[in-house]
Amino acid sequence: MSLVQLYTKHASRLVDYYKDYLTKNNKSAVWLHYGDHVLYFDDDQEVPFRANPYAVHLINEPKAVGSYIRVSKEGSVTLYNFIDDGFWNVPTTLDFSFFKSSGLVEVVDFYDFSKELEATLSQEAKTAVIIGPNQDKYRELGFDAKDINEKELILDLQDLRLQKTEYEYEMLCQAQYLAIKAHRTIKTAVHSTKLSENQLLGVYLQNAELPYDAQGYASILAFNENAAILHYNKLDFEAPAERRSFLIDAGAVYKGYQADISRTYCLDDNTLFSDLILGVGNIKDEIIGNMRPGVSTATLQELMMRKTAELLIDAQILQNIDVDQAYDLKIPHRFVPHGFGHSLGINTHDVRGRLKTPQVPGLRATHILEVGNVWTIEPGLYFIDQLITELNNDSNIAPHLNNELIEQLRPYGGIRVEDNVMLQEEQLINFTGDLDNL
Repeated sequence: MSLVQLYTKHASRLVDYYKDYLTKNNKSAVWLHYGDHVLYFDDDQEVPFRANPYAVHLINEPKAVGSYIRVSKEGSVTLYNFIDDGFWNVPTTLDFSFFKSSGLVEVVDFYDFSKELEATLSQEAKTAVIIGPNQDKYRELGFDAKDINEKELILDLQDLRLQKTEYEYEMLCQAQYLAIKAHRTIKTAVHSTKLSENQLLGVYLQNAELPYDAQGYASILAFNENAAILHYNKLDFEAPAERRSFLIDAGAVYKGYQADISRTYCLDDNTLFSDLILGVGNIKDEIIGNMRPGVSTATLQELMMRKTAELLIDAQILQNIDVDQAYDLKIPHRFVPHGFGHSLGINTHDVRGRLKTPQVPGLRATHILEVGNVWTIEPGLYFIDQLITELNNDSNIAPHLNNELIEQLRPYGGIRVEDNVMLQEEQLINFTGDLDNL
């Protein structure tokens, strides 16, 4: 199929859902508002724009500030495209010809909301529903509170977003291409230059073709002990005098779809830390090897923790203890205090959908894997002062800790290795699989 045909199939699935929802609920239309520019408090500067993901899901143009989509009960789709033609900013020049070529989307340009679109929304407010970020605005237009971001509608759409289409697969592939290109550049730069964390971020964003304020999440680039901070975003301006380790967790965005990749590098001759990086990579591969439709993410979380315990024992960081004992004492949970991964799509930490199984601490959401799911797989191993102190303060755990080795590893901070995968009917696709094949 051509990309237009894949888009038509993707959008038709959504439109069919909306038609069914509107008919069942006796509503005339659903409006999807991309969102408007918002100012910082008591300032004239704008917060970086992040489009409503439910609008992006139907027409994936994440720069459509001020625009709306109307889907009627009959299935017609109209994009009301706001054009800012003022002289203060770069004029809006979004091209929707691709979406129009599907035959599903009509595009109507407008320049002034109050003069051209406000009356249309107000007239339909009592018979329609709306999804978007500005609830006060929608109430002023006349929408009832129950018809704004209606819970069951959102949950249904989240379930659809969890099951990626062939069109979304193509978008995700392009995001991966950009992220892999940038990661390869950073790997070379880290080993051949003395750039600081902040300078390396500039290199990364340039190669990912990603403006600073358009990152799906704040990129993490951490030397040495900084890698022990899970969401490190300070980014030093000075390069460290001694470079022991480097962790990068950074992605890319293509037409609203995200990539989210992590790698860790040993920058000195510490063979133990190098072996631990390989060990975490092997855990990643083992988790991926156990992913298939019908498997619970809780099972994969337990697998990560047990394999982490095994790695700690093999490295002699834990002594005189077996995997079951370490797992029951939750020792590996302190060395990797996060989930094995999360869903990925229009958001970096993508939707949870309807949670049908008991939730597991440490996981963002517990799911039964299905065809079309896209996940990050990101085991880690960290030497976090607070958590190591907790371990040493527990009389049942402290005797099993090799604190001499732990002290040697603290200056390296931590390890994270992350790939992005998609479950398909006959196979599992690892988008990130060839990153390390420079």
